[in-house]
Amino acid sequence: MKTYHVDLDKIRARYDKPGIKYVAMSGVKADLIEERHVIIRMPLGDTHINHVGTAYAGSIFVEIELAAAALFFSTYGVEEWVPIVRHVSIDYLNPAKTDLVAELSISEEDATAKIEKIEVKGRGSYIIMVSLKDTEGKEVTRAEVVLYVIPFTQNSRSKRGCKNAEQV
Repeated sequence: MKTYHVDLDKIRARYDKPGIKYVAMSGVKADLIEERHVIIRMPLGDTHINHVGTAYAGSIFVEIELAAAALFFSTYGVEEWVPIVRHVSIDYLNPAKTDLVAELSISEEDATAKIEKIEVKGRGSYIIMVSLKDTEGKEVTRAEVVLYVIPFTQNSRSKRGCKNAEQV
């Protein structure tokens, strides 16, 4: 695997002030962003409560997507690759009534193995497993996120409607 420049401050800034309005409104925050290790939290509050008083499924999806992206960016940086959600499969295991937390990490060896085929082919699928837990540590959801990873170019984001490369 080639060496990737991972600017953790830049990645943290994306989660402190998201460029996508819906993400900013969601209140999802990064409690921790380290190289190949992230903790992403969604405050439940009134915004993410459904009609039966538990976490809304759409909000859960948003946190899963943001957690997967955070792990990808904290592993490979933001300058080489653009991950796009191709498929997400979510198992809803338990209702949640508290903030939701995703803690994800990947070893250097696994990170190398997962990106090698994409480096050779120039694009490809990348799978990240995401588990969300409530604040008591009870697993609420388990998801498989399949990202389609393409090379980053000056135009790769603007062609897809992004105003700039700083959007989460």
